[in-house]
Amino acid sequence: MKKIVKIKESELVNLIDRIITESTSKSKDTDYDKEVDNYKYFIIDTKNKKVISGWEFKEDAKDSLDDIDNKENHKIVHLSKLSNYGITDPRKTFKSVKINESTTNKVNDAYDEIIALIRKHARALNDDDAFTLHEKLKNFFNKVI
Repeated sequence: MKKIVKIKESELVNLIDRIITESTSKSKDTDYDKEVDNYKYFIIDTKNKKVISGWEFKEDAKDSLDDIDNKENHKIVHLSKLSNYGITDPRKTFKSVKINESTTNKVNDAYDEIIALIRKHARALNDDDAFTLHEKLKNFFNKVI
């Protein structure tokens, strides 16, 4: 016989709120920001007028350009010359991409923690109670989100 474990909806709501708050708190990767701020050389796709990558040193940019298959459409350009190609300073975009990646990891961690809690309680329930829990959670998420 399975033991019935009751989970208070308020406990679940509090856990979800805490996890969401932690995952959406604004944190910066300052080391990454400093690194991006030092980028002076950029490999650009001259055909599409897009920046492919940024580098602090020209030698590193040359090495990276050597790895690109279609070199005729790519060029190393100094930060001060990007405007000649109609490209604005890409460093802010590079920073926001990194911040979004870290937020995605926090969201995945929050999701995993919530699922682990739900599984823990659902395994202790019989089939009927597990179905009831499922329906309550479905209603909760349909209302909240």
